[in-house]
Amino acid sequence: MKSRILSITRQSSSHSIFEAHLNINRRALIGGVGASAVVPSGAAARPRRVSQDELDEALLLNWRWYWHKSGGRRPNFTGCDLSGLHLRSEIKGQQLLIVGLDFTETNLSETHSDDLLFSDCLMRRARFDGSSYPLSAIFTNCDMSEISASGVFWGAGRPNGSSITIFDRSRLDHADLSNSRIRGHFDRCSVRKINRRGANLSESIYRGGGRDGDAL
Repeated sequence: MKSRILSITRQSSSHSIFEAHLNINRRALIGGVGASAVVPSGAAARPRRVSQDELDEALLLNWRWYWHKSGGRRPNFTGCDLSGLHLRSEIKGQQLLIVGLDFTETNLSETHSDDLLFSDCLMRRARFDGSSYPLSAIFTNCDMSEISASGVFWGAGRPNGSSITIFDRSRLDHADLSNSRIRGHFDRCSVRKINRRGANLSESIYRGGGRDGDAL
């Protein structure tokens, strides 16, 4: 998996920022593999709000976990509220790499990013409504079934076509893409029963026959 990711993500020659001391309060968000940020049994089910500082550190620890560096851990964002936050790399000019995380039913509405890659993530029923990833976003081998992505602006930030959103071997069955504008490259994806009402996908390309896929 790493070799494939390295072939499509830009790497920086310096990672010194990841050696800095981490002193942000981790609270309940950062856990071991399989840990879940949920409320105690019997408490009212309410999404846990994540701050920008917590998100930045969680993604930093995910990077360390993926590259087997000391202190790395894998956070679990299941059911969390990340709405309105900035998905960004700590290193200026480097693509944000998010690998193997659980975003099931996570609220990512109105989040924004210029350059990110999600790989091998669970995103079933996640909410992306109103999010803006105008330049470069990649979803590879992600389960995005039943996501709500109404009104998103993905990959259409440059008029010359140099910006794009890539969906690689990902499942988008029953996704809501209504009123969205997406310049996408769908490669070997499953796209059954997508809601495209009012969506602008005119600059998108669909290639490869995902096992259950229907061409856009």
